[in-house]
Amino acid sequence: DSYDIGFGVYFEWTKSPTNQVSVHVSESEDEDDYELDDEDEELAGLPADVERGGMTTKQLVERAPLSVIVPVYRRDCMDEVYAGSHAYPGQGVYLLKFDNSYSFWRSKTVYYRVYYTRYEENSTISKSATN
Repeated sequence: DSYDIGFGVYFEWTKSPTNQVSVHVSESEDEDDYELDDEDEELAGLPADVERGGMTTKQLVERAPLSVIVPVYRRDCMDEVYAGSHAYPGQGVYLLKFDNSYSFWRSKTVYYRVYYTRYEENSTISKSATN
């Protein structure tokens, strides 16, 4: 049996009120569902709807748009290390998504490291830092 896991990176085009790194754990992808089902429309106006992640219809509509940097794909986490880089698209928040539904009964410990490089306009030397 493999220890497969899904992994992807998204970018939310929004202005973060802080520079703090936060972690949000959701038990299912239903909390990230942006579309309303027909039968849910009558309950959608109720605040703190658990199926909508506590968001009202207005909050869902006003949510910042997402761009997919790396789509969520199934990966054999025992054999594969995923690494890459890209140009920072603009002001916003990165979302790292992990999907354990491929081998749900096997617990995993996920290690990740994020680096960024800041380029200065008048210099050819770049600085690196880790979060």
